[in-house]
Amino acid sequence: MLNFVKMNLEQIVEGIISKNRRCLSRAITLVESTNIAHRQIAAELLHTLSQLTKDNSSRRIGITGPPGVGKSSFIESFGLFLLQQNYSVAVVAIDPSSKVSHGSILGDKIRMNTLSVHPQALVRPVPSGSMLGGVSMNTSQILTVLEYAGFDFILVETLGVGQSETMVYDVTDMFVHLYNPLSGDEIQGIKRGIMELSDLFLITKCDGNFIHEALLTENKLRNALSFLRPTYEEWKTEIIRTSSLESINFEHILKTINSFFSKNAILIRSRERREKQLELQSAERIKNTLMEIIISDECTRKKYEKLLRDIQYGNITEIEAGRELLKSFTENANLSKDMLQNEKA
Repeated sequence: MLNFVKMNLEQIVEGIISKNRRCLSRAITLVESTNIAHRQIAAELLHTLSQLTKDNSSRRIGITGPPGVGKSSFIESFGLFLLQQNYSVAVVAIDPSSKVSHGSILGDKIRMNTLSVHPQALVRPVPSGSMLGGVSMNTSQILTVLEYAGFDFILVETLGVGQSETMVYDVTDMFVHLYNPLSGDEIQGIKRGIMELSDLFLITKCDGNFIHEALLTENKLRNALSFLRPTYEEWKTEIIRTSSLESINFEHILKTINSFFSKNAILIRSRERREKQLELQSAERIKNTLMEIIISDECTRKKYEKLLRDIQYGNITEIEAGRELLKSFTENANLSKDMLQNEKA
């Protein structure tokens, strides 16, 4: 079984490097999986990849904006434009998961139907799961796999609600914020922190009857930005009007992105931020793994379930419950060890 896994890992790694869709999909599925066996293989896969040389030329770009602003439409059109410029493109589209069924529609791949079938592109919908902000602990690992595949642009589409913006910001280098041309009056209601995170503002749907409204929104947005402190001293946040339907100002957008990624001081700080986020996620994985090990014992699991009820009824605090659970696990582990030694004797 181990040789079979290793053989498959070698094939998957080779497939990742050559941008093989099947291998990339399999690798991302392993990273996303909650199955313990799959997670072990995913860990081996990521370790194998970490031994390879990575040129760090991939550009991680977060795409955010309120629902209905046209994030998927922009990514589809701009992604196709990038392909025409001989760039390779990967898209990680975070879709909301149901609180009832825990399933996800994963409709972004349907909305990006042309981009998703292009041989130099990969569109991967990712269920948000139960994670705050819709960014799972596995999202950064998925982006790492895509980096080793050598995609020039990795676009991450947020849910556009709640904390998704800041969570995606932590795993990307550049943050692009989309606005509707009719959202001028809504700008004052946008959280200051979200606006301060943005490196580029795009006003979408600037065609047909919306040109005048887009100009008004741009002026209001420019006025709002004048009161904010820039994220980087080396970078002045730009506002560009665009249209996914007519590909308006796509050359300007690409030039602006290229200019941003030419600033080494900015990239150093953004990648330090990513490393810090990865450290926090690794710590969270270790905690989750320890918890899985502890409650894998049947007796300890029953004790855990009882402690949860005691906490609910106010009979015990979380700290006391944690100590009781660890004590139960230790006692059961020692008992199992003694029984094993007696059997050998």
